[in-house]
Amino acid sequence: MQQGVIVAKRHLHITVAEAKDFGVVDGQIISVKVAGERGLIFDNVVVRATDDSALDMHIDTEEANAAGL
Repeated sequence: MQQGVIVAKRHLHITVAEAKDFGVVDGQIISVKVAGERGLIFDNVVVRATDDSALDMHIDTEEANAAGL
């Protein structure tokens, strides 16, 4: 690619055990609700469940700012 940008899909890293506790599986598309004064719901979040993951959600800067994160 000579120029351009890559925008990663928002996604949630989670262990397989945590995913089981939450009732989700690797590759599933979920919605994540953020509470607070600027709370909102992130739709189309991809679950990435692996044994060596740490619970962490990746979103872009504009999305984080919109939610006041």
